[in-house]
Amino acid sequence: MKRVVVLILLLGAALFLAQCASTEEKPVPVTQTVASGGSPVAEFPETEHDLGKIGDGEEYSHEFRVRNTGAGTLEIKKVLPG
Repeated sequence: MKRVVVLILLLGAALFLAQCASTEEKPVPVTQTVASGGSPVAEFPETEHDLGKIGDGEEYSHEFRVRNTGAGTLEIKKVLPG
């Protein structure tokens, strides 16, 4: 019985670590409001940035540029960290 429990825990830990180490790109959530005259199109030249190691008490920031290449008004209502 102990072997089954240990095996299940190891399998769960392996699946968790595999998911954390995934290099798959995540979609960038964008809220679009369609105005009369066309649809907005959000263009992101950069979708991720590695800040490296950040020490305790240190603050860093990075600006992501967004360009509306569509004809409608693009409204970004909420930004979530990845």
